[in-house]
Amino acid sequence: MQATAPTTLHLTDRKWETASELGLNNEDISEVLAKAGKFIECSTAQDKGMSWKITPRGYIGHLPVSERIRFLIEPKVPIGNLFRMIEVATGFEAKVFDSSFFVGDLSEVFERLARHLSKMVMQICRSGLYRTYAARQEELKYIRGSINPISMVMRPHKLQFDCRFEEHTPDIAENRILAWALRQISSMPFRSETTSLALRALGMLRSEVALVRMPLECCLDRDYNRLNLKYEPLHHLCWFFLANCGPVFDTGDHMIRSFLLNIDKLFETFVARWLQNRLPREGMRVDPQYSFNVQHLEFKVDILIKDSEGATLAVLDTKYKDADKPRQDDVSQVVTYALANKCRDAILVYPSPLSMPLDSLVGDIRVRSLWFDLEKDLEEAGEQLASAIMPVRRLPLSSDTG
Repeated sequence: MQATAPTTLHLTDRKWETASELGLNNEDISEVLAKAGKFIECSTAQDKGMSWKITPRGYIGHLPVSERIRFLIEPKVPIGNLFRMIEVATGFEAKVFDSSFFVGDLSEVFERLARHLSKMVMQICRSGLYRTYAARQEELKYIRGSINPISMVMRPHKLQFDCRFEEHTPDIAENRILAWALRQISSMPFRSETTSLALRALGMLRSEVALVRMPLECCLDRDYNRLNLKYEPLHHLCWFFLANCGPVFDTGDHMIRSFLLNIDKLFETFVARWLQNRLPREGMRVDPQYSFNVQHLEFKVDILIKDSEGATLAVLDTKYKDADKPRQDDVSQVVTYALANKCRDAILVYPSPLSMPLDSLVGDIRVRSLWFDLEKDLEEAGEQLASAIMPVRRLPLSSDTG
């Protein structure tokens, strides 16, 4: 029997769709819950006769579920703004591309980035891979470098020399990162021409570079010199693909990876990094992911704002969600963070304006809802957020003066 061609279903982050409109039945929903419940939320729609409705759980990208069902989750954020967020959050050099690069749907942009990386790797292979000296230890029939005299004494019958030497080789981390990223790209749910190009580039590398699993942290914050500086934007691209390459799903006789970007986490990191770049001009500093303990319990604040002396001015909690007004449990959470850190400003940051924003006192704590509007020019939206934050100042809590 001929296999059924997979159906690509389009979802948009922070938007609910009914299962019937997507052509999904109860059996399909059960499969989605079993295989992709971490990424897709399913709920019953009371106003639709108890039918199912689904929405992404803060992820965008490709998500294969079965031989028949694949999701393409599009962002509500304009594509150009999405990559500007990635650039700020990670140092990814999205600005090396002109604005036309980010025209089209998310799937096309991902594929363009994969093809760009493949072509740049092929160009580097043709012009010559970066090489450096690497330490080697090997048993040889001739002396190279230095020999290990202890080994020679312990095994006098051996006719080979235990040599230690340095070899000028391209089989180093700079090139292994490229090979591992291309290997992952070749198993992602891209079109055949994109996959073929990645495999061609990988084949050119494999003649001189071992295929070794490379840790994600190897891609960023590397030391570069004039000889390998051209690798820096490629390593950022490798990070982009390796960081967002998801679990493997079995689809017939193929193994295929999802490619999912955690937009919740991206929004949190982007806001923190943008404020880190902006608020020092106002004499403030930003501590992202600040951890503190209350007795035996550990808490983590998304963003802590301090003055030049280190006193806490405000706590910020990012909420990447559509809402008319802040949820009560979110307000309680951020007030608790403010009290624990002895400050009077607690701020919830959303990706778009709320129809019923909050600016109120809870005891001594001023609680506000602000937003970093991702639909607008990001520099303008960031300045508006910074202007709204900057009135914070150090004031004693009543509990401190009692």
